[in-house]
Amino acid sequence: MKLYVTGHDGFIGSHLIKILEQEKYELILCDHDIRKFSYQGPKPDMILHIAALVSVRRSLENPQEYHDVNVNGSRKIFHWATTWNIPIIYWSSSNAAEWWTNPYAITKRMIEEIAPQRSIGIRPFNVYPGRDDMLLKRLERNDVKYINGKHKRDWIHIDDFCEGVCQLIKRYYEFEGQIIDFGSGKSISVLEVAESRGFKGEVRFDPTPLEREVTQADSTIIEDLLKRELQSPVL
Repeated sequence: MKLYVTGHDGFIGSHLIKILEQEKYELILCDHDIRKFSYQGPKPDMILHIAALVSVRRSLENPQEYHDVNVNGSRKIFHWATTWNIPIIYWSSSNAAEWWTNPYAITKRMIEEIAPQRSIGIRPFNVYPGRDDMLLKRLERNDVKYINGKHKRDWIHIDDFCEGVCQLIKRYYEFEGQIIDFGSGKSISVLEVAESRGFKGEVRFDPTPLEREVTQADSTIIEDLLKRELQSPVL
């Protein structure tokens, strides 16, 4: 089975392609800016569209760039998928649930709106250990000035996340047309997590209208996927 993958060099993508290679998928990796997307190779059996600009806070500084990459770039991938009738799994965000809060969330909600009918959307929650600019990595570097005591997050480990994606690929037609939360279904205090990693710095309780205070996935589907046996693929 041929999978065309965008965003393979990011935190999630780089972990996922290792698992997909172990599963013996034939991978075609997108090696250029999705805003300039073009493809002349063999038709893939499925597209995994991961590529995007990420980070809520950086999106506040560059909203137009986020729209250009995330929305316009995705539009090109979606158009190709529709033209060639290729099923696609695309990455949205947990932030899309409250899309009005920041530019990043808006772009992810727009992606859900323009996605082809033959698609599945994934809303990843906090996939850990995460990128270098995310909390756990910053705690390792002692690079966190303060923690907001109001914030709670749903966390899912990268290995569980990738296993869920692999199961979703195998059972694509059971879930086509859906947007699926990928999280644990539990909301844990960010302060608790930070303190468990040795944080002893400042704690604030400021309102954060441009960032969600609490995230919690509806984990029904992902829990079911993780329980299923790997034999008996649908595709």
